[in-house]
Amino acid sequence: MTISLNLPRESAALWRSILTFGHVKLPEWEANKLDVKTLVEKKLVIAKPGVFPAYTVELVDPHMRLTVDQVKVMTLVSKYGTNLDEFLAEAKLLNVEDALRDLQQLVDLDTVEDYSIPTEKFRYRLR
Repeated sequence: MTISLNLPRESAALWRSILTFGHVKLPEWEANKLDVKTLVEKKLVIAKPGVFPAYTVELVDPHMRLTVDQVKVMTLVSKYGTNLDEFLAEAKLLNVEDALRDLQQLVDLDTVEDYSIPTEKFRYRLR
């Protein structure tokens, strides 16, 4: 899976939440903000009005929802994003089958960014 979403940083937290839970409920004034509009314009989510003043923002493709292992890897990135050995050791303890594959999928989904430099090959952080 190689896709390029190029989401603005303002949309990153909302995008992670929607990928993790499949949908989020927001008040109407939040649903009209730029971060939601960006995801809607990219046809990644749909915003449905609910019981006033709530909106439900959900994935257009429910298959994009993160797996349990991907959620674990996302958490590990926030703790061990610059230490490959600790990242892999903790992933093994959490029974993540292929942490590096899951990490690449998260990069493809634009939820994690790779900011490696030539001297340090493993540098990741949440967007």
